[in-house]
Amino acid sequence: MSQCVTQTEEIAYQLLDIFTIFGAPSILHSDNGREFVNKIVTSVCEIWPQVKIVHGKARHSQSQGSVERANQDIESMIATWMQTNDNAKWSESLRFVQAMKNSAFHSGIKRTPYEAMFECTMKMGLATSSIPKNVITELIYEDDKDKNEKVNEKILLKRSTKIKRQRMTLQFLEKQAKKMKTISNKNFPAALIGQTVRVKIPDFDRCKIDSRTLLAVVVEVIDDEFYRLESKAGTLNQLFTRNQFTLCDEKCISISDVPNTTTSIRQAVAQLSLSGGQGFLRCDCQQKCTTKKCKCRQSNLLCNSRCHNSATC
Repeated sequence: MSQCVTQTEEIAYQLLDIFTIFGAPSILHSDNGREFVNKIVTSVCEIWPQVKIVHGKARHSQSQGSVERANQDIESMIATWMQTNDNAKWSESLRFVQAMKNSAFHSGIKRTPYEAMFECTMKMGLATSSIPKNVITELIYEDDKDKNEKVNEKILLKRSTKIKRQRMTLQFLEKQAKKMKTISNKNFPAALIGQTVRVKIPDFDRCKIDSRTLLAVVVEVIDDEFYRLESKAGTLNQLFTRNQFTLCDEKCISISDVPNTTTSIRQAVAQLSLSGGQGFLRCDCQQKCTTKKCKCRQSNLLCNSRCHNSATC
């Protein structure tokens, strides 16, 4: 628990370094779960009482694919940096990967993220100036630079083009959003109340021999975006977006089959599992497993190889 608190505080301090330079956002989103975001927001507000940040809702289904692709790109860039620089410390590459990502052309906004933020290209010192590269290698002092560089004033030009660029960026973002929404609606058609769906079970919520999906039925649609699902083990205690489940062609479960209880995905999987769910249920009986004192027998399960040191029942 103390390690989790320490990690939360470390992340909060890193975010504060960003917020104090660029300003704090109104909403904080994260892929690490609502509970994790709550701790981060609480820590930031405790350290900086003047700031007010609210918790972001679940990620929109139409943005799911782009976020996952971006994560894969970053992983590839880190691996390339480590190989190029012959450095096994991946954490040292993060700042350089961040700079490369922010200076790369974005097809959605038709410019780099850095240009969208600061209205200019990213500066790399004299390397991005008009001075020839063979001259740059010989420069050491500022006086040398003044002798070889003609200073071009671009302040008026930047002011005149700033509003135009901002409008163009907004138009490209709106166009990109419509395109992503169209693709999302095509790949993830809306689910109807009473329709059977399959929810993908995270690996850490099931054992290796359990099913990879959980059958559920749609019982409520909230804001045309979030779905409340029920399984044979009870009502799932979280809302789902359309990209988190697939539709079934046939009706495998009805609302009347659902008990009037609330459960989590892990609890539902464990209840419906033939092996006891994640981690396997096991007993430590010293004698024959013939009474209800045996955990396996009490749960109507057969003993497995982890029970009573693999001795026979």
